[in-house]
Amino acid sequence: MVKINYHIITYIVLLIIIVYLFFKLYINKKNIKNITRQIKEIRLLEDSNKLLTSLDLSDSSTELIEELNKLIEGNIKNRKEIKKQNLKFKEEVTNLSHDFRTPVTSIKGFVELIQDGNISEEEKEEYIHIINNKINILTDTVEAFYEISKYESEDYKIELEPLSLYEVAVENIIPFYEDFTNKNIDVEIKIEENIPKILLDRRAISRIFINLVQNALTYANTYFKLEIVEEEEYLKIIAKNNSNNINEKTIDKIFDRTFMGRDFREAGRFGLGLYIVKELVILQNGKIDANYENNEFTIEIYFKK
Repeated sequence: MVKINYHIITYIVLLIIIVYLFFKLYINKKNIKNITRQIKEIRLLEDSNKLLTSLDLSDSSTELIEELNKLIEGNIKNRKEIKKQNLKFKEEVTNLSHDFRTPVTSIKGFVELIQDGNISEEEKEEYIHIINNKINILTDTVEAFYEISKYESEDYKIELEPLSLYEVAVENIIPFYEDFTNKNIDVEIKIEENIPKILLDRRAISRIFINLVQNALTYANTYFKLEIVEEEEYLKIIAKNNSNNINEKTIDKIFDRTFMGRDFREAGRFGLGLYIVKELVILQNGKIDANYENNEFTIEIYFKK
């Protein structure tokens, strides 16, 4: 009978364990060096979308790599968003520079003509009228940007109260009827008097109606329609006008702060009205959408009942 030497077996088992542990230690050390190298490469390459890979396929190592890759993916997403915002900011600065300079240059030119003195009284009056219009445009623009900064500020507080959209719409649209008449724009208003009151900010909803009307006065060809309808969950404001100023390609940009229709750009004015409408709708927990089809521009605003 063969006598088993348990001491030898024990030494062999311990040796195998030690070799295995050293091997794991070596793999872990190599894996850490590999991950460190990859992280350095990713950090140095600004536009890199590269993720980490591991030499060790154990569960713990795989879980660590997955969590690190989640952080890297979040960083990549944030970096892209910052880059997008920087490009948008540069575009805004370019537009501001160009479109502020246009009326200022025009004002300077007419002032020089008046100072020259070689013009008739009639021409002088005409130039003064043009200068006043340009100054009013610049004033309106500065006020619009002030409004935007106010609405985008964390300090701006919405004061919700039960309001009738019928009453607010009527009191803010009626003062513009003469303007529509002077521009030969037909107005059609459809609002049910018994629609329920909903929680809204009076200043904000009034500004929304005013901006919708002013947008129609600027862009509408022959008609402007406003309707407020009650749906199962929402009250919906629908504003429509026919227009040749936008198209299917630009409709997605209609609520951008940097977007301007042709009429505004030719007049040296900023198209900030609909951007303000969007911001005020969102502040009141509403939704807004726009579409353009068959030469008709439509804005739909939804407020929860």
